Amino acid sequence: MNIGYSFNKYKNAIIFESESSQGLLKMIQEIKCPVEIVQIYFDGKVHTAWLLTEKKLIRKIKQE
Repeated sequence: MNIGYSFNKYKNAIIFESESSQGLLKMIQEIKCPVEIVQIYFDGKVHTAWLLTEKKLIRKIKQE
C-alpha cells in the first residue's frame, strides 16, 4: 500500500539506543565523523538519540 509522499526531513537519520545515558553518550563519542544531534530522549526504558550525518556509519558489535 502506497500512502504517499513522506514529509519527514529525517529519512536518513541514524538511531542509537542504550539502556543507560552513559552507554548512549559513549556510543555517540565513538563516532569519528561530524554528526548533528536531532533529538535525545528517554521513554522510561531506553535512552534514544536521533543523529544525522553525511557519511554512512557502520555499527560493529563488539564481542568480549
